[in-house]
Amino acid sequence: MINFVGQIAEDGLLAKRELNTPAVLHLFRYFIVQGMAEKISGIYQIQSKIKPERIYIGSATDFKTRQATHLCILRKNRHDNGRLQNHFNKYGIDDLVFSVIEECSVELLTQREQYYIDTLKPFFNICLLVGRPLGVKRSKETRRKISEAKRGKPSIFKGTHKSSESKEKQSIIMKGRKQSPETVEKRVSKFRGRKQTDGHIRKRMSSRKKNGGWRKGTIPWNKGLIKETNESMRKVSETLKKRNAEIRKNKL
Repeated sequence: MINFVGQIAEDGLLAKRELNTPAVLHLFRYFIVQGMAEKISGIYQIQSKIKPERIYIGSATDFKTRQATHLCILRKNRHDNGRLQNHFNKYGIDDLVFSVIEECSVELLTQREQYYIDTLKPFFNICLLVGRPLGVKRSKETRRKISEAKRGKPSIFKGTHKSSESKEKQSIIMKGRKQSPETVEKRVSKFRGRKQTDGHIRKRMSSRKKNGGWRKGTIPWNKGLIKETNESMRKVSETLKKRNAEIRKNKL
């Protein structure tokens, strides 16, 4: 290894021979092994030996690194997946087998992971939708702990300001985007028929009375934008009078 590093120095990759120390040799060996190791991107599973029907489906751009991360967190008893952590605590590390079931590109990871979750119905997977915790039911104790942990802490976005370039990019992305009729119908049906409770109505009314009405103190959105002249005001008045007269005539 020393001769190897010396050869590297002669090739110009090391500027000084003083770097030929045990610590540097260790780093060279690490980076060389890492560079030679092929990264596997794809879908992997974690399966129990004692209970083979229990599996976990995941995706990774680097399978070996993801496997090491899983094992490290499990040993520390800090894994986010409670089912997998409880199984590990009961049966130990030797019961879990990591394997790659399909290699694919990074762009297809989410799609293929969702396919295997829908097909295999893995026991250890708590989230049934990739990247979203939809359908996960947390206990009252868990919700209480999350609430206490976040209580009093400012938002992560507090004090942040987007640059003009960032705003422009976001505007371009959102411009012209339309929700599908199915999405609109789902959102409408979610609130259709929902009634406010009497307590909610009383709170809202008392808040308005306390503040002197919800319009008190508010500034019209068009204040200062339009300076109407006497002539324009006269035209608006005549138009409104004609319209009101037609409405009364039609009612009769």
